Amino acid sequence: TAPSGSVLRWYLVSSGGAVLANAPTPSTSVAGDFTFFVSSFSTVTGCESNRTPITVRVNAAPTAPVATSPVTYCLNDVATPLQATAPAGSVIRWYTQPTGGTFQTTAPTPSTAQNGTVTFYVTSFNTTTNCESLTRTPIQVIVGDRPTAPNVVSPVLYCEGEVAVALSASAPAGSSLRWYSSPTGGTPSTVAPIPSTAAAGSTLFYVSSVLNTSSCESATRSSIEVIVRQRP
Repeated sequence: TAPSGSVLRWYLVSSGGAVLANAPTPSTSVAGDFTFFVSSFSTVTGCESNRTPITVRVNAAPTAPVATSPVTYCLNDVATPLQATAPAGSVIRWYTQPTGGTFQTTAPTPSTAQNGTVTFYVTSFNTTTNCESLTRTPIQVIVGDRPTAPNVVSPVLYCEGEVAVALSASAPAGSSLRWYSSPTGGTPSTVAPIPSTAAAGSTLFYVSSVLNTSSCESATRSSIEVIVRQRP
């Protein structure tokens, strides 16, 4: 601010040089310190003051965070908060759009209630310079649909000691089968089991469908009851 009766004169050098036509607008395209100079010029006396330096510091923006993308889930999977790594001295800011919007500092946990693709965005924010990365790193979350459970024929009947064959089931198109010995949990097998007929009784086997493209498994398992009847 110039004193009363004076106007400002702007320069790029501390002495000499041409007076700039207007107050300069500093460039922020390159990081570093840039000094401008300003004086007061009396419009009454024609006298000029010494020049006051004004240093503009342009801080470097941090690099954008590193993140793994895509993150894949199956429908109704239990999701965990998204993750990203910021450079040293920076914290993470999360967005739901590629530009603008309001950030949050807590990593979002994606919903898996519907199949489809949702993209989140993340930046680095330097806590010393208050500068944010110029770009946002996208993290794509893909929620895959689950196939229907296989079609089966149940019960399967044998007589005691009869030669049994491998169980069969029909998975929907694009899916394969996983076989289990329990209705939930357990270790799957891709090979259809051959039931034992050594003793009379009933045994339950379970089978699910798995999409070949996403490895998403049917929410339920079809049950096949094998009944071995006692011979007279």
